[in-house]
Amino acid sequence: MSYTRVTLQQHPKTTIEPSTFKDETVPIPTKDDLKDGDYLIKVKLVSLDPTLRGQMSGQKSYIEPVKLGDVMRAWGLGEVVESKNPEYKVGDIVSGVVGFSEYAIGHNQDHRKIPNIPGIPLEDNLGVLGLTGLTAWWGINGVAGGIKSGETVLVSGAAGATGSVAGQLAKIAGAKVIGIAGGKDKCDFITKELGFDVALDYKSADFKKDFKEATKGGVDVYYDNVGGEILDMALMAANDFARFIMCGGISQYNLDKPQPLYNVLQVVPKRIKMQGFIVMDHGDRFPEIIKDLAGLISQGKLKAKTHLIEGPVTGLPNALKSLFEGANTGKMIYKLDSKL
Repeated sequence: MSYTRVTLQQHPKTTIEPSTFKDETVPIPTKDDLKDGDYLIKVKLVSLDPTLRGQMSGQKSYIEPVKLGDVMRAWGLGEVVESKNPEYKVGDIVSGVVGFSEYAIGHNQDHRKIPNIPGIPLEDNLGVLGLTGLTAWWGINGVAGGIKSGETVLVSGAAGATGSVAGQLAKIAGAKVIGIAGGKDKCDFITKELGFDVALDYKSADFKKDFKEATKGGVDVYYDNVGGEILDMALMAANDFARFIMCGGISQYNLDKPQPLYNVLQVVPKRIKMQGFIVMDHGDRFPEIIKDLAGLISQGKLKAKTHLIEGPVTGLPNALKSLFEGANTGKMIYKLDSKL
């Protein structure tokens, strides 16, 4: 018996191309192939995240880059089908790094066991209750130090996995929330479904004028998922002592030469706090944060949106490419198992 996996063949300088990856067919490991402490996972869901683009670059970052010839890294969710680890039983559903692959081997306690939470779809464990939801929560509560009622919070990438949750958390805290998204459908989604106060369409010819009008009272907190020109505009709109949550810069990831920032010195006279963060630094807080997010969902205060794509493992590269083209509304997840 064999399975398919997708390996990285090139470090892309701009967009992801077919030559970036290669499909491989290899034998499915048996229990005899496992070492003590190992467990075999049949992958069901793969999380597609902007951070994967940086991990393909070959450049050292907060996590080691994917090496050429290795299975493309990705977080996901699957079922334990063989085990030589007493902590992981056959049938357990686990979440962690699985890669672009139909099967993955876990070691010791690499993966988190997923509890069955009534009313919570399994895919939410990769979205609002996964790394993107955790990232949104920590940015709002950890980096920004919480949101005060009446503050103005600006969120870019507002219809994406992290931005959609961050904006809702700010709204729950009593803020006026301005979201930036691409296209009428996404703008309608964040206002009509998620409750954002204002939606700005960055694809609109009037975007800069609309941005200036929407932010004329200033911005107290900016949750940045895109970088580039919008970050520059937010710096000019910032109030004194604004907090900038530097989460990502998806508008820059596929550029050979990232756009320069012209207004970064606004941090000095405006005394702006601009801080980046990696949510995995705060893993000890994950159970507490997940409990909080799950409680908000059960109370109907927080909504989850999944952009689900189903197909063979060989379709993952094209799905990842579409993420950087703005194809998703909410969290993009790729489903490998039609029986899930």
